[in-house]
Amino acid sequence: MFDYRHYVPVLRWRRAEMKALSELEDQVKLKLTPLVEIFPKRFEPKIQKLGEKRIKILLRVSNVVNIMAKEILQYWGKSPFFLDFIHCNTNIKANGKHPLIMFSDLSKDIGISPIPIVGLNRSQEYISACKYAVEKLGNGLCLRIHSSDIESTDFNVQLNTMLTYFDLKANNIDIIFDNQLITEDSQKLSHVYKKLSPIGNWRTITLLGGIFPLDLTKFPKGTNTFDRQDYSFWLHQKDEVKPDRIPTFGDYTIQHPFLNNNLPEVPNPSASIRYTSSQHWIIMRGEALHKENGRGHSQYPAHAEMLYGHDEYSGENFSKGDAYIAMKRMTLNTKGTGSVETWLQAAINHHLTFVVRQLASLFDS
Repeated sequence: MFDYRHYVPVLRWRRAEMKALSELEDQVKLKLTPLVEIFPKRFEPKIQKLGEKRIKILLRVSNVVNIMAKEILQYWGKSPFFLDFIHCNTNIKANGKHPLIMFSDLSKDIGISPIPIVGLNRSQEYISACKYAVEKLGNGLCLRIHSSDIESTDFNVQLNTMLTYFDLKANNIDIIFDNQLITEDSQKLSHVYKKLSPIGNWRTITLLGGIFPLDLTKFPKGTNTFDRQDYSFWLHQKDEVKPDRIPTFGDYTIQHPFLNNNLPEVPNPSASIRYTSSQHWIIMRGEALHKENGRGHSQYPAHAEMLYGHDEYSGENFSKGDAYIAMKRMTLNTKGTGSVETWLQAAINHHLTFVVRQLASLFDS
């Protein structure tokens, strides 16, 4: 399906991610396959103001699944993508069944191409839903493996049981080894390869991991840098496993590998920009957007102006995200400064484009 010159980014399918994906140039889209993690809050009740009261409006799971399938078609199209419901509550049901079953039926109807993801320690209901999806769609299966799986004494037994259950050959299975948060103790790929031998039989193999902070509170106000250790870790690991098989690079873009479940009901984030360069991220952090007597959203154009003049700015023609930066630096009114969502969208769009071109440059040289 693809090789080491490809890219697998994790996207959690909120508006910023889906719009960032949709605005990629066609040649960039061809070089990546997104791993779509369904964001659990999509199924939570919507809060609506009614006078002074805030009321919760329950959502039908089947309606949410229907909307998401159509969003995939609109924002990504009919190209393959990995699909994972890993973060969703096991009690969520669409017409009495696991939502992946309904998603698979809808995918077949509208022509989108999800590759369902399964893990060794998912519930039996989840595994059964994945098998239904595999048989319904015929796109194969993705096995997402974590360090804890590899370290288990019965890993090979679990792996063989899973393969027997799905009745698929290795050349119809994609392997994603997910180190999650990259640290000094992250699992080395050479050890993983031994566990998955013969490594050349699998359809694809991706080394996934992330390092971006959970939030930006550790950074002082102003311009900061933070090393892209997820990328440097992959660079080192790919050289370590040569000549066996070079893994595809995967990351969590400019977000933390784990969901932040401790956000306040009414968050007050800082006015910040995240920008990817070759070895690090540039993080421009301002004060809280809703700080009393603060500068609010007017901080964004000032950040954009500084970033536009930075040596590592890629130029306004590099991506839609870069064009957004160039446009917003000229904004003089508070209504056109952008929001947390639109700046995240621009940052992810730039990141996806940057990584695809970085990989192309690495392997073409």
